[in-house]
Amino acid sequence: MNKTVKSVVVLSLICLICAALLGGVNMLTAPLIAEQERVAAEEALREVLPGGENFVDVDKLTYPNISADIDEIKRASNGGYVFKIITKGYNDGLVIMCGIDSEGKVTGAKPIASNETKHVEDSYGENFVGKDASGAGKVDTVSNSTETTAAYKNAILDALKAYEIIKGGAGA
Repeated sequence: MNKTVKSVVVLSLICLICAALLGGVNMLTAPLIAEQERVAAEEALREVLPGGENFVDVDKLTYPNISADIDEIKRASNGGYVFKIITKGYNDGLVIMCGIDSEGKVTGAKPIASNETKHVEDSYGENFVGKDASGAGKVDTVSNSTETTAAYKNAILDALKAYEIIKGGAGA
């Protein structure tokens, strides 16, 4: 019995030490990871809305008709907007950034997180650049990735509709 107790104590101490080490590593790396995510988000903002600067948050609760898939809205000093949309394609977790200029045209769309299997969404956003709501609705989905590209397309259409709502247009 004494040998069993000793084994339990040793294993418990090993687990305690490992947990403390993992916790310490997490404490050291969490701020670095958060900073990297912040920098990546800023880069994505500028990538999907070229010329966009001085981004400020827009309170989406002010606009109750905006799709629930739209997670964040940022307004740039040049009159453009960037929408962060979280949707479900073939899998959960498709996160897209979509830039729309002051004229209501898509300036860029990029996935910033994805669990999709074929990764066609990596370049699919290029199909929407320069398009407004009517043009974006005509973009074809990609065969063999219909669920992913249909979700992507709907996310862009949601962003365009949200832009119209914010601007007080037809989507309001």
